[in-house]
Amino acid sequence: MSIGNISFWPALGVIYNMTLAVIFCYWAWNKLISQGSASVTSLSTLMIPVLGVFSSMRFLDERPRWQEFSALALVIVSLMLVLIPRREVSK
Repeated sequence: MSIGNISFWPALGVIYNMTLAVIFCYWAWNKLISQGSASVTSLSTLMIPVLGVFSSMRFLDERPRWQEFSALALVIVSLMLVLIPRREVSK
């Protein structure tokens, strides 16, 4: 069975992403926003690429190159710069 030029399993994957995954992610985002501040919640989404790279290493046996690790380091440094409180400078 195929829909146009797409076979069954890829079409099922697209339908899954269009319905169940989007619905769950929309629900989870609204739940997080309702329980915390929007700024903290939006900053926490920066950890998604970090988790994605390490998950692909673990489950898909991928080996990231130095470019991926440097990008992850920049994401973590940017999170640290935003989340660490600034010191007051006396004049």
